Formats: sequence, structure tokens, C-alpha cells
Amino acid sequence: MRRLFKLVFISCLVLTFLFLFNPTDASAQRGILEGSLFLDGQPVNKAQIEMVSLGSGKKLKMKTKKNGKFMRGFIPIGPYKVTVYLDDKPVWENVVSICSPGTECLNFRNSRVLPPIRLQSGKKGSGSGTGSGTGTSYQTSGGIDAQRYKKLDKEFQSGINFLKSKNYREAVKAFKEAVVIDPKQHVYSYFLARAYRRMGRYPQSVINYKKAISLLAESKNSDVKEQITYNTELGISYAMWGKAPEAFATAEKAVKLNPKRAASTYYRLAAGFVQVGSSRDAVTAFKKSLKANPKNAIAHYQLAVTLVSLAKVTEAGQTIAEPGTVEAYKAYLKLEPNGQHADEADSMIMALSQKVDTSFSKKKGKK
Repeated sequence: MRRLFKLVFISCLVLTFLFLFNPTDASAQRGILEGSLFLDGQPVNKAQIEMVSLGSGKKLKMKTKKNGKFMRGFIPIGPYKVTVYLDDKPVWENVVSICSPGTECLNFRNSRVLPPIRLQSGKKGSGSGTGSGTGTSYQTSGGIDAQRYKKLDKEFQSGINFLKSKNYREAVKAFKEAVVIDPKQHVYSYFLARAYRRMGRYPQSVINYKKAISLLAESKNSDVKEQITYNTELGISYAMWGKAPEAFATAEKAVKLNPKRAASTYYRLAAGFVQVGSSRDAVTAFKKSLKANPKNAIAHYQLAVTLVSLAKVTEAGQTIAEPGTVEAYKAYLKLEPNGQHADEADSMIMALSQKVDTSFSKKKGKK
């Protein structure tokens, strides 16, 4: 029985992290380009972004939204020259690759995310802008000229590549360099924190998540989704560091920003606790997740598995399950009677429900 519990628990840990941290990759045949554009610190609406394939010469166009962000999907993979137009004048350009060899995709999706493009207006002939003709010219702001932006983009994409290939030490180096080039951008501190966490350097991870949150709060265009993500990730780092009170407090901040994501936030927090063996804290987090969404079958299953890891075995060999273990398995089966773990759940319910007779009769031993 003890061996069965151990095998079941280990297999479920693997499933948990495959489910949470390694989503299925999207098709590599098409990609997405994402970015954001700011002028004098303000997001630019309806600026034109043009992509020209360096292979076929095909042109693709898009416009920025009110928040300055732009995105184009279903792009054939390959290198493109990307040009930003303001007042029908080219003011910025760069060559980017869409999921081509040497350029991995952000967040394990087929998406290429550019560092924020920050421009400032100036008189004709000033700065390093590419604007032409009379009127306003533009240059990159924050002292980041075209060459430095190119290096910034290179370091950022290198960091993403290293993160995807699990070379976390090199990822840290790349993201650190990006932070040095542009220390006011929260996204670089965020990814640096992620790399540190993957290395198991939780204190450094916490420091950089906090820095990312602080920089995001200073931004004039703070995105609520990013606030939720950053606080959730900070909570996970706290959990893996063994700081349960801080982990739950931080997760609560994320939940307050969007209560509808409570189930997901607490589920991810539970996974962080599980990874470092903090089973009782994981149970608490799973229960919070299920309170927000009691119909999440996989959460019931993972709760059951985590409770199994807390089962006790007496000297006589009798297994004493944690309260709620059988109920969690039954809840899973009720929601997914033919689910992936149905047979396992049935077996565990049967095993945990059996009355184990540990008595020994000397009389029965006599012939």
C-alpha cells in the first residue's frame, strides 16, 4: 500500500507540472507579432505598422490600439522588416524573425514579442530618428538609440531562447543585460525573476518580481492583466521559498484584481507548494481553488493526490488516510467518470475504504 501511494503521488506530480508549466506548443508554421508603441510617454493610437517579408516581399499591415499595443497573427514564419509610420512617415524600423531558427517563442506560444518602442518628438534634424521631410522628427526615448535598441532586442530574445531551452544561468545573464540597457521596463525584471525561480534562487526571484511590480505601478499605462500575472508569479516564488503567509497574501492581491481568476491563481500557487514538498500548504491552496471553482475535476484529483502524500502508516502496517482523501477522488469521478485518472481514482477509493485487519492469531498459525 505504501508503495502504491508513493507511485501514485510521484506520477501525479509529473502530470501537475506538465499541465501547468508546459502547455502544448502551437503550430510552428504560423506566428504572431506583438508590440507596443509610445510617443513622449503616451500610447499611440492608430499608428501604422508594416511588415515586409524578406523572403517573398509580401506586405502585412496593422494599426496600434488606444493602449499603444499592436498584434498580427497567422504570419508565415521567417524574417521581416518591421516599420512604424507616424503621419505617413517611417519613424522606426527593425528586422525581426517570426519563430525562425534561433528565435524561440515567448511563453511557449508562437508569438514574437518586441521590447516596447518608445519614441519622443523633436525638432527636425535632432536625435537619431528616421523621419524625413518638414515638421516633427522622432527619436527613440530614454537614451536608447537604434543601436542600443537592437542590442536590447537581441538580449531579450536570447533570454527567451535560454529560458525555453532550460539554460537558466544564461537566461539570467541575458535578462540582466536587458535590465541594464533599459532599467525602467518592468518586463525585463519580470523575466529575470522567472529565470531565477527556475534556477531555484527564490530570494532573487522575489526581489525581481517586486521590482517588476513596482515599475509596472509607476507606468502610466499599467495593465491589470500584467498586475495579476506578476502578483501570481511572485506568490509562487514565495511558496517555493517556503514563505507560505507571504505567498497567500500575494495571491490574494492577484485575486482582488480579478476574482474570476481565483481558481487559476490558487491552483498555480498549490503547484508551487507541491513542487517543493509543502503538501499541507498545497492542500490549503487547492481547497481555495476549488472553493472558487468546485467543478474543476483536475483540481479535485490533485487535491486527492496531495492528501495521499500526507497519509500515515502505523507500525502495524495500517494506512490512515487524511480526512477528505476519498471524497476528493469521488468528486473527481463525479465530474469525469471516464476521465484520464478514473481507473486510478477507483483503485484508490477501494484501497482507502478497506478495513485492514492487522491482528495475528497464533491459533491460526498452528497445524
